[in-house]
Amino acid sequence: MPVKTVERANVAGQCWGVKRTMEMILSKKEKMNLLGTPIHNPEAVKQLETAGHKVIEDVKDATAGSTVVLSAHGAAKSVKKELSRKFNVLDTSCPLVDKVHLSALYRGKHGKTIIILGKSTHRETMGTIQELKDHKIPYVVVHSVDEIRKLTIADYALVQQTTSSLKLAEEIKRYVARERPDIEYVDTICQPTKDHQLAAEELSRRVDVMLVLGGNKSENNENLTLLCRGLTRKGAYQFEFPNQLRPEVHLAGFFAIGVTGGASTPLESIDQLVELIRLHGFRKV
Repeated sequence: MPVKTVERANVAGQCWGVKRTMEMILSKKEKMNLLGTPIHNPEAVKQLETAGHKVIEDVKDATAGSTVVLSAHGAAKSVKKELSRKFNVLDTSCPLVDKVHLSALYRGKHGKTIIILGKSTHRETMGTIQELKDHKIPYVVVHSVDEIRKLTIADYALVQQTTSSLKLAEEIKRYVARERPDIEYVDTICQPTKDHQLAAEELSRRVDVMLVLGGNKSENNENLTLLCRGLTRKGAYQFEFPNQLRPEVHLAGFFAIGVTGGASTPLESIDQLVELIRLHGFRKV
């Protein structure tokens, strides 16, 4: 019988931007209001709440003069300015998200209509949209090549939500280069997202099944799961906590298990999952 193995992707878990946000919040002794979930991972959020910080969905729930924390997903300058009139603001926006705003604004101010590859309901893309609205720059949000194909010829610049699917972005890039000289393609998918997806892709090609650990609301976890599902021999499963491992479903009948986690998932949790799998007779490689 073949040796059963479990292997973690070479790149997995919290990226430097998420670690930066966690460190910025946890370094403060003051109990602060976290405006929206700062990180799309329930374990990370629990750690912040245990430290005494409170997640609020509406700034109306914050006391005037208290500190409001803006998440790693970024926010428009107008939002930051408005909040600073009533509150102390701790801005933990990821610099790579700020780069998307700057790239879109620069091209929009030079007359281009901005195409955003992303989800209009995702906080990061909402921030980019607000930034464009504040400067009266026209924009459109797309999710596929087909949607871009339907756009009338104009002067466009295309940016991406930092956590977008690399596979989809490459497909769009090829289409733009081949058929749409009116669209300037600007690569704004962040390097951590690329590294996570490429590492997951490489591992997926060598295993029976991939287990993706992380928050169900995380865009990068969703993209990792979809990517892995199409490459492994038997598919992929996603769940939020290591203790949700179900050996009869996730392990039975498999000989090679791959494990990864999105850019919001604590590395300790991923390693805990690997150890749980190892206890079921799998050798860690």
